[in-house]
Amino acid sequence: MTVQRPTFSGSREQIVTEEEFLLLLEEAASGVLALREKVRAGAGKEWRRRLVSSLLKEVHHLRTVLNDYSAKENRTFSYFVELVAGIRGFATIIYVLKHLRERFLRSPFRDAPVASGFLAGISETLACCGRTLRALFSALLAECEQLGIELPEALPANEETAPGEHEVRPRLPHNIDEEEITGEGARIAEVASSFLRAVETYEGLVPPRLETYPELAEFVLRRLDEEEARTITNRVHTIQSKYDTYIQHTGAEARDPDLRRLRAVISLVLHLFEVTTYLVHFYERHENDIRSERTKERIAGIVDKKAVLDRAVNFAFRGAGWFMREGREICLRLLASHTSMQERTFRIPDDVKLHIRPASLIATIVNRYGTPVTMRMGGAECDASSVTEVIFLAGSHYDVKEVTFCGDERPLDDLAHLFEVGLTEEGLSELRRRLPYLTPA
Repeated sequence: MTVQRPTFSGSREQIVTEEEFLLLLEEAASGVLALREKVRAGAGKEWRRRLVSSLLKEVHHLRTVLNDYSAKENRTFSYFVELVAGIRGFATIIYVLKHLRERFLRSPFRDAPVASGFLAGISETLACCGRTLRALFSALLAECEQLGIELPEALPANEETAPGEHEVRPRLPHNIDEEEITGEGARIAEVASSFLRAVETYEGLVPPRLETYPELAEFVLRRLDEEEARTITNRVHTIQSKYDTYIQHTGAEARDPDLRRLRAVISLVLHLFEVTTYLVHFYERHENDIRSERTKERIAGIVDKKAVLDRAVNFAFRGAGWFMREGREICLRLLASHTSMQERTFRIPDDVKLHIRPASLIATIVNRYGTPVTMRMGGAECDASSVTEVIFLAGSHYDVKEVTFCGDERPLDDLAHLFEVGLTEEGLSELRRRLPYLTPA
């Protein structure tokens, strides 16, 4: 079929009729619809990763066309758009889950006591997402019939789409960075400290197991909405990127098995948080973001919302707990072996209070190095990287004239400069000469 595409000029919009768009849609959807027999044949089985990749590629092309023509805002096609979005979302989750399982089976934790339960959870979640994806695909085929979209010739269900799942990929040895890197202890300490802070955030969010739909929905609404899920996912992704940039394939990693264990933990946690985010996104999209109530009701009739939230919270998010705790123990060992922990006590000048300016300088210096530093006054202590905590502790001990810091020697050396110049405005120019990173941008 030859399709006459509408033309656009500059920033002006041209309205196309639904009949014209239907011809475009039939062409754009052909790649997805050609996979229908493979999807049907996969009922009750796990799809091969290559099939999921092919489906994602075709769905991406289809979504581009739908977005280009703002089909989500059209009554006739809004349901079609949501079905395609759902297929893309669950195919992505299946892809991540299969990668997660392979990573776990290659990790140092494959024989851990939690292994059988964790693998069973992955299988259960794969089955749940597979059922949901197939249901959405069946609904898409029915909607194509309703819209009058002609189905293309289907690819044979038994046709191999790729080599085997576990085909060995040849590669050269990863040895480009096996020489020593400058400041490797500092980099390791920074990654370990960042992961410890992520653990703190996680422990402040993770709930007990939630059994009912109202409990799950309330938790996602109040504590773990999509924005919060993406924030903690991106945080772990940043930690992984720092590890891969500065530590992976170095001599330090080759010598210290704890570093390789930490890299495995980070990867597994990241994939679990990705699954959480995708599932929460799907739930929120179909609870809040769809303008058409009719479309929302039709999607709700296909997807079990409780199952979606159960897998998001009880499997993926809570399932990260064991790995977060394991990672914490690894990071504490790494900090002990790769930092020089010291305790320093400084005197606060009689005419100086630890108000916002000196508190900000303290926190800036500590955050520069990324390693944990505690600040102690009058028997109480706080996290010296937090301006708020420093101000609160100082304000609660306004008559105490000595402050003790405990942490790695590098931030403590810089804090010594801060106290040497008296924590006053007059000393700032000298402080910035010694510590150029404090110079305002």
